[in-house]
Amino acid sequence: METSLLDLHLNELEEPAPVPGGEQYELKVLKAELMRNKNDTRNMIRLIAEIQDQPSAPSVFDYMNLPTKEDTAKAVYMFKKKIKDFCDAVGLDSSDPGTPVEVAGSDLLTYVDWKGLSGFAILEHDTFEGRESNKIVTWIIPK
Repeated sequence: METSLLDLHLNELEEPAPVPGGEQYELKVLKAELMRNKNDTRNMIRLIAEIQDQPSAPSVFDYMNLPTKEDTAKAVYMFKKKIKDFCDAVGLDSSDPGTPVEVAGSDLLTYVDWKGLSGFAILEHDTFEGRESNKIVTWIIPK
């Protein structure tokens, strides 16, 4: 079916806007990359997910820090817990969640097996680089 630009009714398009905070939403993983933090002091996983059934909502970014030898026992626990909760929420085996691999066109290692996984999370409002967005408060682990 051919569509002209006039048929798209672009003047009726909603502006991107975050969803209301404090509620549960289904998230679908678009990408997960292993990268260094801004200070280059640790590795972390950058997760990019879309909120299902919310076409005008911006993508959700989440960062899961990997522990270092310098971290306190509490910090190590919290970093591990966040990753385990993500794995449990999306159905990944937390004893073997996969290995990041090289992907053409990217200088970051990517967890390709994570793409398309989905799970539920509680979101809240956030401002990142001057733009309104959502961030993950906690993943919902199925019973």
